Amino acid sequence: MNHFPVMMDNINILVAEDFEFNQFVIKQLLSELGSDFVIVSNGQEVLDQLSGRQFDIIFMDIEMPVMDGIEATRIIKSSSSEQIRKIPVIGFTAHKDPGLLEELRNLGFVGFIQKPFKKIDIENIINEHVFSFRDGRGDASSPDSPDNEKKYDVSNLRSFCDGDENFVVQMLRYFVEHTPQVIQNMKQNYQIENWDELRMEAHKFCSELGLLGITEMLSLSESIENGAHLKLKDEKLFSEITRLEETSKQVILQIRSDFTI
Repeated sequence: MNHFPVMMDNINILVAEDFEFNQFVIKQLLSELGSDFVIVSNGQEVLDQLSGRQFDIIFMDIEMPVMDGIEATRIIKSSSSEQIRKIPVIGFTAHKDPGLLEELRNLGFVGFIQKPFKKIDIENIINEHVFSFRDGRGDASSPDSPDNEKKYDVSNLRSFCDGDENFVVQMLRYFVEHTPQVIQNMKQNYQIENWDELRMEAHKFCSELGLLGITEMLSLSESIENGAHLKLKDEKLFSEITRLEETSKQVILQIRSDFTI
């Protein structure tokens, strides 16, 4: 059972919805919750609001005139302001196609509310994203859902580069783009019993994983390196490579959700 905050009057919400009927419905729902909110009609107006006011969450319609929700979210997630980039963006959509929703997540949306709107959906989203965001647990984390725990930590990387956010994004992009091939190489080297190459792949990967604070993958990669050193073609080593691949997919999804990559 979900437990919602009793009062939401200290939450600032920005809503982008061009259909007047839906604006009326949203206004009624948010008024009942006691939240402070602003409703605009397109993505450009969202950006205008962000330039002069702080918000805890954005509800963004996907299809709007002037600037749609996709373009507005791209701009938000590439902002030079970390405070703006971290605002959770929730998509309003009638689409239910899993492939499309996954593409939107990769662009920066952290969740969706299906039309027609329901009050409980708004409450769930605010409880999940706004309060976890304020507590520093990240956009989509939930204390009751271990699968949603943040699987990476770039605090050491930020310290290393004196807070250069462009460098942080560059390193995360490198991880996202190169990791699938690294793991594919590991799988191939395991199959042909090329232990030296497998050991070196795992060893080099450990440095990257350590800097990005991906501890679960780091532990697996260290174990794979040790198994390759011992030339152990057994079920345990194969299982570790498989787990490394599955975990990497989860990490990449989180990174793409948090950054425009």
